[in-house]
Amino acid sequence: MRLHRLAQGRTRQDRRVPRCAGSCGCGKAWVVTSAFTLVEVLRLKDKAPIPPADAQKVRKFFESEYVSLYDVDRTVAEKAQDVVWNYGVKPKDAVHIATALSVGANVVIDQLDTFDAGLIALSGQIGTPPLAIGRPGFPSELWSGDA
Repeated sequence: MRLHRLAQGRTRQDRRVPRCAGSCGCGKAWVVTSAFTLVEVLRLKDKAPIPPADAQKVRKFFESEYVSLYDVDRTVAEKAQDVVWNYGVKPKDAVHIATALSVGANVVIDQLDTFDAGLIALSGQIGTPPLAIGRPGFPSELWSGDA
């Protein structure tokens, strides 16, 4: 799952607050992601699909106060096309990069989180200002392993 993390230590109003020890639920780290993620998380690479019986759990996670979803509109889609053409990124990954680049001036993206070494190699090369891409900095208990 690609999660775009609003700069830890900032609220949605972009005021400085003390850094949290890590978890989103503390209200000091925010997940900013494309609405595309709602579908993508149902079948992660090399993992069993999330069953329909868990639909409410998945939806509840994305409805939480620390998750902000951004629509994939024409502007984001065209920016994603440019990322595919200019950097050779897979289309679904390009959608996440384009979302991170398009969320607006009042949102500061600290980093696009991924376990994908190919995307991490592009850190600092895409966007103005350049988008940082790296491994998630969330507590290990939130991750069941590399996705």
